Amino acid sequence: YMFYNLSKIKSITIPDSVTSIGKDAFYNCSGATSISIGNGVTSIGDYAFISCSGATSISIGNSVTSIGTSAFSGCYGATSITIPDDVTSIGTYAFSGCYRLGAIAFPDRLESVGANAFSGCTALGSVDFGGAASIGDNAFKGCTGLKEVTFPDSVRSLGAGAFSGCTALSTVAFPAGIESVDAGAFSGASVKTLLFDNANGAFLDDISKESLRTLFLGPNARGVTGERLADCTALQSVLVAKGNPAYATDKRGALYDAAFGTLVKYPCAAAAESFTVPATVRAVEPWAFAHATALRRIDFPGGVETIGRGAFDWCLSLESIRFPATLASVGDGALRVCPALGTVRFEGDVADLGDSQFLYAKPTLQAHRAYAGWEAAAAAAGCALAWIEDLGEEATLATPVPVPFAWLDREAATILAAHGGDYEAAALATAANGRNAVWECYVAGLAPEDAAAAFLAKIEIVDGEARVSYDPDLGDARIYLVEGKETLDDESWSSTNGATRFFRVRVAMPE
Repeated sequence: YMFYNLSKIKSITIPDSVTSIGKDAFYNCSGATSISIGNGVTSIGDYAFISCSGATSISIGNSVTSIGTSAFSGCYGATSITIPDDVTSIGTYAFSGCYRLGAIAFPDRLESVGANAFSGCTALGSVDFGGAASIGDNAFKGCTGLKEVTFPDSVRSLGAGAFSGCTALSTVAFPAGIESVDAGAFSGASVKTLLFDNANGAFLDDISKESLRTLFLGPNARGVTGERLADCTALQSVLVAKGNPAYATDKRGALYDAAFGTLVKYPCAAAAESFTVPATVRAVEPWAFAHATALRRIDFPGGVETIGRGAFDWCLSLESIRFPATLASVGDGALRVCPALGTVRFEGDVADLGDSQFLYAKPTLQAHRAYAGWEAAAAAAGCALAWIEDLGEEATLATPVPVPFAWLDREAATILAAHGGDYEAAALATAANGRNAVWECYVAGLAPEDAAAAFLAKIEIVDGEARVSYDPDLGDARIYLVEGKETLDDESWSSTNGATRFFRVRVAMPE
């Protein structure tokens, strides 16, 4: 209390001979326009310069190792303060209310930042965390000018509300080293971009995810689930760092496990109206598509077996969904709030449909007559039932021959997935053999994803007569023709005769 409340002091200069500054030593010396602390001072006591509001320049000596509670609180005239290299701790409320402070840089030796240390520093635009290991409760609460925080690997803990009320905070980089994050660390912060590189996916729950648009998973990211990302209603894409062994993404920004066997999260703010799940996917995590409000159609051409609970909840525009024959179970509430849902198509036997489905819409369930149990399943769900055989098959329009969607789902799943679920593009694409288009494979009965697939005509002489057989042979479902020309100058092919020198074999659809 040496100079307690002496507001007429115009400047404060502490010589190098002084080694410590006591509690409340310059309390409310509001008239001082500058504060200079000599290099002999090692500690600054609690409240030492509190409410020295007129000081625009604060210089702290190089020997200071600790800054006490509220030491510079209320020094709202200061626009910049340099923390010396030897400082290891910053006390609670040390710089709170310094609302003109624009930037702060911590030294590498710093170990802890006390609770509320910089709370209310509304002009603070950047923080270099140096070697800080712990950030106290509410340490940067209400720093409304702070737009980005990047934590070094040294940071181990974030206190409760550490960045709460930082309304402009849009980018956060979460390092691998963080071990604990207390409740509400980022409450009120509208984080739009999150760089997450931690093994504890539970830390994602401490981010205000309603505003998150881009999630980047670093090489160490683990524990990321569809459930943890369920509330990311603004999410547009997920990116995965090269070298991460746990996750992968596709060109749509959807998140999968590294083997593309599990679909973890579809970016629900994506603008696409349709999505075809890759044929490799066997499981869809809970809430994987939740809140994907633009999607109108979802197709599963591959071997998906399980759909997690809430997987399509709040897909408000979803009109139709198609499940493959491999589907075994649909989790509770997976299709709970889908008010536009008109049809759900099942290619296989009765699946476990779970509870709490179809709350605001009763879609028509489509199934094959071979699986009679669908009658009871549809009745139990309160839905109408339509047999697929009675509906006629959906087929392509752009190809010379209409190709059924169901055939493409079954025989060309990988090609279809590579074309983003576009049936027309997949049917026109080149098959794996490099010779035929996919639609030609349909006509000829070839497997479009078999690189060795070929349509063959075999000629043999039986009892003096030439006989032609075909491989594959689809019987009456196709027309097989041997046509000829006498010369290559002939404009058209015709039925063969003894004078024919040039031949071709053709397979076609019945009229």
